Amino acid sequence: NLYEYLFGGFDDIQSGNYESAFHRFDHLINDAATPADRDALPDFVFYYRGLAAAHIERWNDAIADFAQLLGASERGQSPDSLIYYLPIETNQYRYMMGVLYQRAGNLQDAVRYYREALENDIGLYMANSRLAGIAETNMNWPVAIKERRAAVSANPDDPSLLLDLGKTLAGAGDWAGAEQTLKQARDANPRDSRVPYYLGIVQQQLNKKEEARASCDRFIALAPSRYARQVDNAKQRLAALR
Repeated sequence: NLYEYLFGGFDDIQSGNYESAFHRFDHLINDAATPADRDALPDFVFYYRGLAAAHIERWNDAIADFAQLLGASERGQSPDSLIYYLPIETNQYRYMMGVLYQRAGNLQDAVRYYREALENDIGLYMANSRLAGIAETNMNWPVAIKERRAAVSANPDDPSLLLDLGKTLAGAGDWAGAEQTLKQARDANPRDSRVPYYLGIVQQQLNKKEEARASCDRFIALAPSRYARQVDNAKQRLAALR
């Protein structure tokens, strides 16, 4: 019945029972008597089935649902806009498609959708960050650095993007550039304990022993308990720097 599959699905989403939510919405969709009945279902049914599918890593199902939603959004269809508000816009669907394809391991299609999203919104810095991560996986450091810089330019008020850029520069072997960028990240957010950790590593590579010791000491003083492994590493580095 309607309550069991529709409202029960919403309850499952709210409680985080995504496996049950997927099967409820899936049953609702597959119970449609004809393809026309299925197409007449409101968009939010496919949205929540796709959301549940993503949470349980049913990537192909999630991709299919969000592809349908993207197509409807591009055609300007919003038949259920007065019933349930979908917290997502057309370009966000493109970005979501990129995320789903990336999680599914299809990096080529992921890149395509991220690029399309950026063509429609140059300020969508999350897409730049995703593209940088893919480029790093492929050891394509010039592209990774370009995307990290684009993310910083699009959202200069987020110091974590400077940290990401600094780490990428370090991965590319640009230790001087990494140090400069990580110092900017440190100045922008002195409470982020991750920054002095990576800054200490970079300064050690640059043979700046005093600066590296100061950065490692600061990291150890700031680091929360979940960074126990990094704290042990920083202490080993301090011993080597003495």
